[in-house]
Amino acid sequence: MIAPLAVLAEAAGILESAAVTVVIDHYGVCGHSPPDSAAGRTLLDLLALPHIWMKLSAPYRVCDDPLNTRPDPAWLAAILDRARERCVWGSDWPHTPGHDARYGPDVAGVYRPLRYQTVVDDFTLALGSDTLTEMIMTDNPARLYGFGD
Repeated sequence: MIAPLAVLAEAAGILESAAVTVVIDHYGVCGHSPPDSAAGRTLLDLLALPHIWMKLSAPYRVCDDPLNTRPDPAWLAAILDRARERCVWGSDWPHTPGHDARYGPDVAGVYRPLRYQTVVDDFTLALGSDTLTEMIMTDNPARLYGFGD
């Protein structure tokens, strides 16, 4: 599910009672809201639920720098504190442009010039742990998507 933080907060009741697994993408598109904001706390409360997962992808979609490859430390810590066992990583390749850079279905957007290796390296560096990296990039996706079942 890709939606701005405010929309996720408004839909919290629906997401809480969902009968299916819900994966929230792009750090919950938190933008400039801190984790301790009202909407941030709502998102973190959702992440405490066993059927809500978070895809940690495209930090450039939640900040002013369109080429940022490093997750926001406060959000990353808050998300991992609530749901490290339900977080998965995503590359967001081929790094499409922001929504405001696409003015219609007939306009081709310019992809962001990001090196895949930099995206991976900056994410794993932010995690700071080989064990946590293995969990988020291998173990958790295997459980979420049923790899090996």
